[in-house]
Amino acid sequence: MANDNDLSVSFNPHKIEKKNSNLLVDMVCGRTKYDLPVIYVSRTKQNRIPIDVNRLSYLLKGIAHVFVQEDASINHLLSKKCNNQNEINGTIGVYYPSQKMGHKRCRYIEGNRPEKLMEKIVDYVMQYSNLQNLDLILTWQGVRSSILNDILDRTNEKCNNAINDKQAAQNEVKSVYSVFGQEIDELQDRIKELTNRNLVLEEENARLSAKVTTKKIKQYYFKEMK
Repeated sequence: MANDNDLSVSFNPHKIEKKNSNLLVDMVCGRTKYDLPVIYVSRTKQNRIPIDVNRLSYLLKGIAHVFVQEDASINHLLSKKCNNQNEINGTIGVYYPSQKMGHKRCRYIEGNRPEKLMEKIVDYVMQYSNLQNLDLILTWQGVRSSILNDILDRTNEKCNNAINDKQAAQNEVKSVYSVFGQEIDELQDRIKELTNRNLVLEEENARLSAKVTTKKIKQYYFKEMK
């Protein structure tokens, strides 16, 4: 799996809790930089997550990190550490890697369709990604391509090994023939000679057998004539 400044590129959101709150704090305060955008989803006043963060992560397919506040009880802690620069009460922040673009805030309004808010966030990220020349390995498509390339390399290696084994076998045959080739040729010639002689003998036997048979027939015929 690819990493972005020690943060895994994932289809799943990263939960922000008290124990790992610095993951958000360092990003908001500019102490940590990522090559991919970061979306931070804060809890509502009712301690609910305003959008489906799992679906959001799936839709983005690894072109942005998704942070989600695990519980509203850490609101005060996060606000203090972030100097009140972080999102709260269901507000969603889109943080871009480029400082020039800063970040965008999408306010959650109770009763509005969360799907519309999610579409807005996805549009923000896609617009940014289309303008950037991101390293392909930082996306899931890049990860898959890297895996496929590894499989292709291993397959090519197996094919090359098979070709080399075949060539080695052919060379071995040639080596054997170069050593015993003359003897093999002599044996083949001897076999041909013996085969031809055998054919001659078979023909001679056939003629002799025919003469004997003819002689017996004549003897029998003359005997009957008497």
